Amino acid sequence: GAIMVQGEVPSMPQNSMIANFGNVNQGTVAIEASRAIAEAQGKLVIAKRFPRDEIDAYAKVAQACQRPGIADKAFFAYPRGGSTVSGPTIRFAEELARCWGNVEYGIKELSQDDGRSEMQAYAWDLETNSMSMQNFTNPHIREEKGKSKLLTSQRDIYENNANMGARRLRSRILAILPTDLVDMAMAECKKPLAGNNVEPLI
Repeated sequence: GAIMVQGEVPSMPQNSMIANFGNVNQGTVAIEASRAIAEAQGKLVIAKRFPRDEIDAYAKVAQACQRPGIADKAFFAYPRGGSTVSGPTIRFAEELARCWGNVEYGIKELSQDDGRSEMQAYAWDLETNSMSMQNFTNPHIREEKGKSKLLTSQRDIYENNANMGARRLRSRILAILPTDLVDMAMAECKKPLAGNNVEPLI
């Protein structure tokens, strides 16, 4: 499930990290761990020095959602079990994160073994230092015409992981953004789709 972490950046002692890597060069792991910590601290400092203007961010979101190119990609819908599943897309979430500013997000493959990948999707508000993170296991299987197909090609595995990761990433990004910002953006995106919008603000 989703894990909300607020406060300090999640970390573990370097000696614990090194112990878990087995045959990997321990010096390399220690250097990489130190680099990652310094990089994370640097991002937090920069975000504090250049904070977002929330009023401007709301205006940017409203303006972006009035563009047909954004609105067209804002929602997904597909049939499932006799009903239709719909909601905001990853592209919509990424555009909101861009407009809001000082948000880092991504998908990581933590490991790949025995026909499955251990994955992580995360979104991190660098200003408030709040993070929404989800670890999940993704089997290397694709559903085709009601049947499960085992994936063996690295390209197929990568695409499957990216697709499943994007679904979690969308939720993680939306989880750290203000709820009223997301609601406003969804309402604005529906206007051009319904033909009810005036010319874009720009």
